[in-house]
Amino acid sequence: MDEMATPAQVAEALHTTEASLAQMRYRGDGPVFARVGRRRVLYRWLDVNKWIEGSLHTRTDQLAGAAERRSSLSGRRNPDEFEQTD
Repeated sequence: MDEMATPAQVAEALHTTEASLAQMRYRGDGPVFARVGRRRVLYRWLDVNKWIEGSLHTRTDQLAGAAERRSSLSGRRNPDEFEQTD
């Protein structure tokens, strides 16, 4: 099983509060989590790290994950170089 973390552990690692994590869970914009039983919430560190990677920015006005998309697109050819097929 992947290493699991409590909301308190994740909040400390992200320099935020457990209440903020609870709000992220409610809004659906935080790290993926597992509900164990009716009330217990756990996070996999793998998912927390993926969420952080998806939240990277190189500018303040870009969407989340755009830095990652930009780096993956940097190796693509210019669209003007593609052959036209009619």
